[in-house]
Amino acid sequence: MTSFPPDLHSITPAWLDAVIPNIAVTGLTLEPMGEQGLTADMGRLLLQQPSGARVSVIAKCSSSDVGTRKQFRKFYEREVAFYREIAPASNLRVPRCLFAAGAADSHLILLEDMRPSAPGDTVAGIDTEFCLAFATRIAGFHASWWGTEGLVQLREQFPAFGVSFASGYAKALEVGLALLAPFLDASTVALARELSHGLQGRWDEQWAGPQTMVQWDSHASNVMRPTEQGGDWCVLDWQNCVVGSGIWDVTRFCVLSLPTAQRRDGERDIIATYARALADHGVLISPPSLWSAYRRFMPLMFAQQLRFLTSITTWDETRLAWREAVVPRVVAALQDAGESD
Repeated sequence: MTSFPPDLHSITPAWLDAVIPNIAVTGLTLEPMGEQGLTADMGRLLLQQPSGARVSVIAKCSSSDVGTRKQFRKFYEREVAFYREIAPASNLRVPRCLFAAGAADSHLILLEDMRPSAPGDTVAGIDTEFCLAFATRIAGFHASWWGTEGLVQLREQFPAFGVSFASGYAKALEVGLALLAPFLDASTVALARELSHGLQGRWDEQWAGPQTMVQWDSHASNVMRPTEQGGDWCVLDWQNCVVGSGIWDVTRFCVLSLPTAQRRDGERDIIATYARALADHGVLISPPSLWSAYRRFMPLMFAQQLRFLTSITTWDETRLAWREAVVPRVVAALQDAGESD
């Protein structure tokens, strides 16, 4: 396997020349993209060619934060495997991969720069139209894998994770409640504690049928949309991809990305749109069953974020902004689902 630099700052023109076909690099400039990486380090490489022309490539590598790097090692491996083996056969637009490799707790991926498209902003929040567009596109991807024989092999390659999710939640709960205290009241604290009961079973429902390939970490910042002529839609960040329930992608996208009032106003229409898009691709599943699964998964957004936030050891502006924006949304989802249980 070709060796690769351990971090973004170690990438050199000579190394790029060796791994990217048909390109000559005489110099490069690194533009960090800290706002795009909660679990990995990302940067835009501006490559200068002999003619003076410049091209750009997106580089993604294991996080420089030691704790995050250790926690997500298996997920880095998963993303390398996705770009090598799944992306070439995908009917969903994803960035073209120029290089992908991993070793020990390190990984490095070089991707097509999708500009002039731009990622959505999960922290700022999005509108319902964005969510409807995502539901339509991800449905086509889900339908292409829905119940196929290839899922048997994919389950081995991209196995379910979180086999001890509930015990991890229980261990993190008190620290998490203290961390999230500004966003909680007595009723939501009670719901968070109650969620511990039967949590592993609810978590494992996402791996039950009907199964397909899911992106899993779906939210607005992981989806790029055209901002001017020549742009294209695409879905990023496949380090959590797994065989599971397709409605998970829609649930997570809605809860994390939509401001709470907009999510409450538009979620039924979004689920119905997802059902229609599946049907357009030959997958028939009733909107009521999708809605029921959506509501069952909503509290898991709170549980997963609590566990994630308590694992953070270094709080920078990006992570603080994420907490301030996303926690109220997952708390509201916990509350809404609790009222309907």
